Amino acid sequence: MTGCRPAADNEPELPDYYFHPHKDSMNLLRYVDYVPRNIEFVFDLDSALKLSQIKDKPILIIFTGVGCKSTRDIDWKVVKTSDSEKLIRDNFIVAFLFVDIKGKLKEPVQIMYEGRPKIISTIGRYNWYLQIERYKSNAQPYYCIVDHNMVDLADPRGYDLDSAGFKDFLIQGLLEFRSNSLKLKSSLK
Repeated sequence: MTGCRPAADNEPELPDYYFHPHKDSMNLLRYVDYVPRNIEFVFDLDSALKLSQIKDKPILIIFTGVGCKSTRDIDWKVVKTSDSEKLIRDNFIVAFLFVDIKGKLKEPVQIMYEGRPKIISTIGRYNWYLQIERYKSNAQPYYCIVDHNMVDLADPRGYDLDSAGFKDFLIQGLLEFRSNSLKLKSSLK
């Protein structure tokens, strides 16, 4: 699939997507047509977490929406102006998590929201809930860097066109990821 990671014979199977991997991914590609084709990206967190572990790379999560063209334009604009594409291409798995898509989850998820149980049945609501619950933010675009255990590696960033600050954010996340990897490897010896 254009823009997504090509399959390799020696890699373990990725987990089942919580959305239809072909139909929904193909529909979402039109919303990220501005991303260079040599950038590795996925549309769900489960696949990003697995790829992160397989490839030993941190995940750049971009919470975004299909309903707002200006949000999508900003998603990658800061990357282009910060000259960070090469840094992302060589060192990150990118996960575009759309907060407003209507695709159904395989199974509804029950959550507690504002002290009351609530059922989530769409992918967009799942991503929205993740952003609100974990990061206490409901603004898009919203950038986070995590490892395959969902450990935050840098302070998240909201809308901000400071290109130098964005590049510093990427470098901070990457350095923290490498530092954590070295600590883990030395503790296993």
